[in-house]
Amino acid sequence: MLCRRGRQATPTLAILAGLASIFFGTVTADASEAPSVSVQANAPGWITVTYSHSGTGGVQWYQIERQGGGGGNLYSPNGQFTDTHLTPNTLYSYRVCAIYESGDPACSGWVSAKTLPDPGKPANYDPPIVIDHQVATDSIKVTWGKTGDYDKILARIEDDRGNNSQRDLPNTPNGSHIFNGLRSGARYKVILKGCGNSLLGSGCGPWSPAVFITTAAPPRQPPPPSKPTLTVSAPQPGAVALEFAVKIAVASGENKFLVYRDHKEIATVNPRSAINGLGGSYNDTVQLWEQHRYQVCFLGGSPTVKVCSDTVPGPAPSIEVQPRPPIDSDVLTRPARPDLGVVPKPRGDFTGRKKP
Repeated sequence: MLCRRGRQATPTLAILAGLASIFFGTVTADASEAPSVSVQANAPGWITVTYSHSGTGGVQWYQIERQGGGGGNLYSPNGQFTDTHLTPNTLYSYRVCAIYESGDPACSGWVSAKTLPDPGKPANYDPPIVIDHQVATDSIKVTWGKTGDYDKILARIEDDRGNNSQRDLPNTPNGSHIFNGLRSGARYKVILKGCGNSLLGSGCGPWSPAVFITTAAPPRQPPPPSKPTLTVSAPQPGAVALEFAVKIAVASGENKFLVYRDHKEIATVNPRSAINGLGGSYNDTVQLWEQHRYQVCFLGGSPTVKVCSDTVPGPAPSIEVQPRPPIDSDVLTRPARPDLGVVPKPRGDFTGRKKP
């Protein structure tokens, strides 16, 4: 039997099942299929439960249950049950169970609906007001205060280029929402309003006052290191001295200088503190009379970059040659001593004067 809130139905399903078993044999199907269910608030004290089912598997009837007590029984595999005399503006939950020949039920999940407000007490559709916000480089979080008698909150955000989007949010008093995927340093407008069902159908209240919020600007990056300066000198024969420096604002992380001779890396130098940056030096050993080209690259900074100096030609290291002293003229005419294998020593000193 149906409760007083339901509509009386005839056992159509049982009659059809009996006729099918007479003419076609027993109908077999899965006896664990649960009905699909939807609920809708129709009035301040009414909620309609709609369900559908295949009707196979030996179903005897369908039991409509209201959480907390109440409901009724129907026999059609596709039916509606209207629950009346409910409290206005109140949330109710329902489920429908298919009762099989074995007596085991297959039930749907609980589905909820809120009865409409009493017409004598107009619903409060005042929009939620944004009371706080927080920003990041790519997101905005808004928080609102109390809400009205509606089912959901419609949140709309629009940027300074006219792009906009809307989000359906649950009606949560003193709730919040984060808008992600925004541009950094951009100005956005955020507005809210409440939406829901009424006696005349679905509708929304007015928009809240607009709130203009600017996302955070990206962190300022320090300027990159300057091109290194390089000086090359030959302090002594066979040696080349390199002095280099780089201007850098933030010398964090791992920093180093790479020294190149004729485009080939020959050394890595750890930098030392210098005016407005970092500096270093390197002494190279080369063959006499050779001349090479040098370059220094700085690797470091935040983020890490590589900057190189201009290629600088190095001096040609050489031995300073002293002038040869004059030779006494008679040395050139004095015959050699083959037996000794030497040339006789000249008489006189290197000034060209004869000894007394």
